[in-house]
Amino acid sequence: IEENRILCYYQKIVDTQTQALSHYEALLRIIDKNGAIVLPERILPSIKGTFILRNITKAVLRICYEQLLKSPTITLNLNLNPHDIIDESILAILKNYAQQPHIAQRIGLEIVESEEITHRDDAKNNLLMLKNLGYKISIDDFGSGYSNFIYLTEIQTNFIKIDGTIIQKILDDKISFLLVKNIVSFAKEAHIKVIAEYVSNEAIYEKIKSLGIEYSQGTFFSTPRPMTAA
Repeated sequence: IEENRILCYYQKIVDTQTQALSHYEALLRIIDKNGAIVLPERILPSIKGTFILRNITKAVLRICYEQLLKSPTITLNLNLNPHDIIDESILAILKNYAQQPHIAQRIGLEIVESEEITHRDDAKNNLLMLKNLGYKISIDDFGSGYSNFIYLTEIQTNFIKIDGTIIQKILDDKISFLLVKNIVSFAKEAHIKVIAEYVSNEAIYEKIKSLGIEYSQGTFFSTPRPMTAA
């Protein structure tokens, strides 16, 4: 962090029907001392629950904020871990950004649902507060592990992002297909938009398109890369 070796790559999230760009997801990358790019899964497990992870979140928030100022036509999603939602210093940054014109409305917050957060009233209230400030809320990796449908309506989430490992199995595994189909059905009744991630080929794309999933993300459309001028 001190040596400014944190950056974001960006991957497109597209309208499923038209493949037109909707917005981007900002993905953490770290540059090691040799200049190589390190993926977050090599770093995050060892710093989970520490102040280092909180400071990385702050760095990503700053990078995304600066990118939005440079690129006034784009919208970005960024990932928060469950503890960020109850961290006053993270919330203070988000409240400050919301005071700037046309910033909160262009930021989507992706949060992985967990039992430790779902049952905390302060986390629920903070998500509702952020939504009222203009941020779009997405529940990430939905359908894998702990998934509470009632919670989605309580926090009035804007998006459900279906876990990519389920999407990858949608063609060959009947249970995965039924799970996706039921998530989509629930979401439409609850007026929640759905994003499918890890869409890696045309066959998967055609299947999720037939299910009426509104947005898609994956290597079939683009790979994560630095932002070009927008």
